[in-house]
Amino acid sequence: MSAETLAAYAGKVPQEILDEWKRSGWCGYHKGFLWTVDPSTYSDILSDWIPSTDGVYAMFRSAFGSIIYWDGSEAHCLDVLLGDVSPVPARMDVLVDGVLCDDSYLKDVLRLDVFEVVQQRLGQLTKDECYGFMPPMAMGGPGTPETVQRLDLEVHLALLAQATKA
Repeated sequence: MSAETLAAYAGKVPQEILDEWKRSGWCGYHKGFLWTVDPSTYSDILSDWIPSTDGVYAMFRSAFGSIIYWDGSEAHCLDVLLGDVSPVPARMDVLVDGVLCDDSYLKDVLRLDVFEVVQQRLGQLTKDECYGFMPPMAMGGPGTPETVQRLDLEVHLALLAQATKA
């Protein structure tokens, strides 16, 4: 992580996130289940989902493309599979050491149980890929592990944005 990149986000995202980015950079955790992300690469993606992205910065994304972002005062989780946005704790220690370690949140919201099944079958994702249900659940797909495919992250999230707004 370059000093210039860290400086660009100083005061825009919580210090704990800057510390994590400095320590680990952009990377995947738990075999690619959760990723830290460069907010600049997610600004266009978020603009497909959120009315105004001024002051909005992606911090994490899941293997299924859900995005945890900061809006300047609060953190939110965009569930791209259903098109829902829900608040998550704004205190980064609670988010990182609490919510993102809570089995029920990981399974019910981020779909860890499905990830563990499909990761065995489809292999580990690259930073530009995600798993996706085909057909998408927003288009009537059953949302079962057997329907999951490896997909281009940006293309799939653009498709889901259109599908959930229809």
